[in-house]
Amino acid sequence: MADQVLVKKLARKLLLDWANLPNPPDGDNLKWIRLRHPDVFSFIANDDEGLKRLVERVGYCLRQAWKDSDPLRRDWFLFTARQEYMYGMLGTLPAVTRDGRRGWDVARKLILGVPPRTAFDVAVFYAQSRLAHKMRYCQNKDCNTRYFLQRKKNQKYCSVKCTEPTLLRSKRDWWNAHRGKGASPKDHNENQSI
Repeated sequence: MADQVLVKKLARKLLLDWANLPNPPDGDNLKWIRLRHPDVFSFIANDDEGLKRLVERVGYCLRQAWKDSDPLRRDWFLFTARQEYMYGMLGTLPAVTRDGRRGWDVARKLILGVPPRTAFDVAVFYAQSRLAHKMRYCQNKDCNTRYFLQRKKNQKYCSVKCTEPTLLRSKRDWWNAHRGKGASPKDHNENQSI
């Protein structure tokens, strides 16, 4: 049970951190995510260009999954994120291994079989099986963390702060339409949902 709680927390943290990175990420963003999730990036720790490429490719797939409301397409993008991560791992294999085998022979065995379980793979599998229906994209254009996990049904914004511009616009529109006609803004707000 404790393992499942840990997986849940780490999966949420990793996927939200990765999806909300700026695109393309700068050096500070790459350093931040590498330090925050060392187990996920240990295989590519000394290759800044490889890390940038991996973060961009996987990040693209994660953001597409978050934005898409079709479950089949969302699942495809999450699978593709897992695949891109595995390709990133394969790209770090040497041309010839220490025991004399060619790197491609090792890679082919990994591709044709089930790849080794990684922290990233476990996190994305958790997202595919447990979080996909909660993945949302904040409707506030000025939001810095647009990718979030829904806490309430029909939630369109990541936080109360992000709902404020829409609520103010709604109140202003109501006031302009009903100014002095006997109805109160409170009646209107009771019909609004966040």
